Amino acid sequence: MKVLFPPTYFPSPHLETELELMAEYLEQGHEVYALQCRGELPTCFANWEHRPALCLECRGRFEKGMAILGGRVTVIPMSSPAGPPDEIPEFSDIDALKRFTWKGAEVGLCAASTLITKSSDHRLDTIAQRESVRREVRAAIDLFRNFKEVAERIKADHAVIFNGRFSISLPAINACEQLGITYSTHDRGGMKDHYWHIQGTVPHDIDNAMREIAMKWMSTPEQDAVRRGSLFFTDRRARVEHAWHSFTKRQRPEQLPPDLDPSRHNISIFNSSIEEYEAVRCWPKPIRIYKDEMDAITRIVESAADDPSIRFYLRIHPNLAGRDNTQNRLLHGLQGTYSNLCVIKAESPVDTYALMEQSAAIVTFGSTMGVEACYWGKPSILLGRALYENEDCAYQPGDHEETLGLIRQRGLAARPQIGALRYGLWDQERGTPFRHFRADGLKGGTFDGERVRPRQPLRALIFFMKMLEHAAMRLNLRWWK
Repeated sequence: MKVLFPPTYFPSPHLETELELMAEYLEQGHEVYALQCRGELPTCFANWEHRPALCLECRGRFEKGMAILGGRVTVIPMSSPAGPPDEIPEFSDIDALKRFTWKGAEVGLCAASTLITKSSDHRLDTIAQRESVRREVRAAIDLFRNFKEVAERIKADHAVIFNGRFSISLPAINACEQLGITYSTHDRGGMKDHYWHIQGTVPHDIDNAMREIAMKWMSTPEQDAVRRGSLFFTDRRARVEHAWHSFTKRQRPEQLPPDLDPSRHNISIFNSSIEEYEAVRCWPKPIRIYKDEMDAITRIVESAADDPSIRFYLRIHPNLAGRDNTQNRLLHGLQGTYSNLCVIKAESPVDTYALMEQSAAIVTFGSTMGVEACYWGKPSILLGRALYENEDCAYQPGDHEETLGLIRQRGLAARPQIGALRYGLWDQERGTPFRHFRADGLKGGTFDGERVRPRQPLRALIFFMKMLEHAAMRLNLRWWK
């Protein structure tokens, strides 16, 4: 079997994950090919501004990885772009960008997903940022062209792709689908010493998550499953970092909003960082019965205003701390608008878990707090999509009136804890243990005992180039644009 990897996402541990998978396919006797970008893409997720130092670092890390694998991978350089296609229009808004396709490839959707994450703004001004938009769409088209041409030329049987929603990945999936080639995707696992390799779909596929959760639970002895599933929740509450940063680490344990009255019917709303789901192929409507989270929050708060005993606390996701974006501006604008709503900013030291404990019920749009509340015995109301939505650990209302009925209900019971435990076991241990890569943190480690980094003196040159580029950025002298 011929296995093709598109240009890699070079930050650790994702490059090392690809090396791990390349090694695995080689050990099984397959032919492995890697399409390498040597600066041909005008932008990528790891190097938004096409900085020369980062391009050089990417090439140096990739070449070191190929050397560690003993030169057994066939490296195919990307061809230079033929120039920006004339078909790239100007987009009136982010929704118009999402809808744009090129020769059947969803280049607009993946460009939107990438740009939303880069800018941390789900309502990116596509007119003011027209050059960035055009560059991102061009990168997606260039990747689609190159990957499809190479896959056809070498007669690839399978492709391995990072994540699946970005400009460096979704076009490769589109090419596979058009050519009838199977593919798999990869991302971080549940622990830093695991990677997640998914056949035929992407990490955001809820049906795939449901299947994996069921298989994990059924293959684990019951007592072990309960004990290990519980660790997911106790570790998160203890701010233990297994695969990614703890967003609650800077909060002050047990601190509550000063106006919280335990005798009232307190409802906590935990929102999500919209950039994580706003332009995802699997989730065309990430919030089911409302237009978006602002529509949900305002309608719920306004509709419940006739009951003075109900008090809402909106806990803005800590991942939004310090971000000047549309989502934060809209959420902050709610403060003082409604007498029955208290807005807790992302930077606030108020303890997420203490707030949960003092709530009669919690409302989420897909945040992990939705399943965590179930584990800790709190009623959870899920209004968005989530990988745990099929585990019966949250109420999922079908319309606004049902949402209000759940919120108003005194003594609302939590959903059975078993669903949370099933999810916790899977998420805690999600993926496959590395055999070649040994992580020594969330973003580093060694592969077969070696650091995957550029050799000297190239490493020293990259260091000085980065210093020069940072100085140029401070002076707004970006010569590389």
